[in-house]
Amino acid sequence: MQTRKVISIIIPVYNDSIGLKKCLEKIQKQSYPIHKVETVVVDNASATSPQTIVYSFPFAKYLYEEKPGSYAARNKGMSIASGKYLVFLDADCTPEPDWLEKGIKCLEEAPDKTLIGGEVKFIPSKKPTATELYQLIVGFQQKENIEQKKFSVTANLFIKKKDALNIGTFEEELLSGGDRDWCWRALNLGITITYCKKAVVKTPPRRLLKNAIKQTRRVAGGRYSFQQLKLTENPVIVNRLKPARTNLQSLAWIIQHPQLSSINRVKVLNVAIFLKLITIVEKWRLKHGSKAERY
Repeated sequence: MQTRKVISIIIPVYNDSIGLKKCLEKIQKQSYPIHKVETVVVDNASATSPQTIVYSFPFAKYLYEEKPGSYAARNKGMSIASGKYLVFLDADCTPEPDWLEKGIKCLEEAPDKTLIGGEVKFIPSKKPTATELYQLIVGFQQKENIEQKKFSVTANLFIKKKDALNIGTFEEELLSGGDRDWCWRALNLGITITYCKKAVVKTPPRRLLKNAIKQTRRVAGGRYSFQQLKLTENPVIVNRLKPARTNLQSLAWIIQHPQLSSINRVKVLNVAIFLKLITIVEKWRLKHGSKAERY
C-alpha cells in the first residue's frame, strides 16, 4: 500500500541536467521523511532530456511541457501534484539538509492562508569574477522582497495545495515575473506572505557576463510583458515594480560597498552600467517586435 504523499516539490528544468541531479541528490538526503515526498520534475523542452536522471531517483516523477517558460512548466507540475503542500524549487538550487523540514514547519505554524518564502543564498566561488561579485552583492533579496514588495521567488516557496488552487495557475505568457503576479494575486485573496529564514536553498551566481546578460534580458522582458498584459494598471503594482534604488543610488551603493576592494568596485561598477544598458536595449528590441528571452 502506497503512503499518501504529504509534499509535492515542483521543479521546472531547462538545459540544466547537472544542476538538476545535484538538486535531487540534496532532496534525497533531506531530514524530512522522503517516503512522504514526491518530486515532480517538468522538462521544459530541454535540448538533452533529463528523463534518465529523474528516473534514477525513486521519489521523482518526470513530466514534459513543450510551451516555453518556467511558469508553464510549473503549471504542468501543479496539475498532477498530489501532496497536501506544494513546494516550488528551481533546478539550479541545492537545499540545505533541513530545508524541507524547516519550511513545512514554518507553514504549519503560520496562520491559515499563508504563503512561505524561504531564504535563497548565493554560493561564492574561490575566485569570483566581476560578474559574480555583482551578483553576490545584489543577491536575491528574498527577505526584502517578501516584506516590502510582497512576493517570494519560486526558487523557494511553500504553500498549502488548497490555497494554490484558489490562486490558480501562473501566468504562462510571462517568461519572468510570474512569481510576482502569482503572489500579488494571492494577496488579493487574503493570503499572507511570510519569510522563513531557516528554510535555506543555495544557488551559484552567474559567473560569466554572457549569462548575466541573458538574465537581464529575461527580467526586462518580464517587466515589458507586465505592461503588455495590462498587469500594471493597478497603482499598487506599479509601486511594487519600482526598483529598490534609483540608478544613481545603485552606483553610489556599489562605490561605497564595504565588501569590495577599490579595484573590484570599479569592475563591479562597469558590470552594473553595462547591464543597465542591456536593459535599455532589450526594452527597445521588445517594442519593435523581438521575442523575449526565456530562463
